[in-house]
Amino acid sequence: MLLYFVFGAIGSLLKDIVNDNCLTLPSIKEGKFYLGFFGGMIIGAIAGYLTDHSIIMAFTSGFTGASVITMLTAKKKEETVTETPSIEEQIKSIALEYGVDQVLALNVANCESGLNIKATNTNTDGSVDRGLYQINNK
Repeated sequence: MLLYFVFGAIGSLLKDIVNDNCLTLPSIKEGKFYLGFFGGMIIGAIAGYLTDHSIIMAFTSGFTGASVITMLTAKKKEETVTETPSIEEQIKSIALEYGVDQVLALNVANCESGLNIKATNTNTDGSVDRGLYQINNK
């Protein structure tokens, strides 16, 4: 097991040298805890031992270990959920954009389909009226 810690430490040390040419120690920055060099060493040792008893795996996991831990423990930004505007709001917006009377556009859609975007009506001649404004397929 000591061998895996050594190779994990070598991988972590190499990463620190490549990134900023100094050894990163555990620290707290801006309220976040960083494991630094030791995190890479520990992750490398555990990964090398558990996966296939490989010192190569310990080395590569040591190289990437600290950044993986940081990524896994980072708080995800809350995604802003934008609500889809109602049918009425969409009709008014489009009517305004094209210079059509908003009230008239809304009233016609309400009379034709009850504001149901999936409304259909099959006529006696076999043609089909579809959508908010019951546009005929012919």
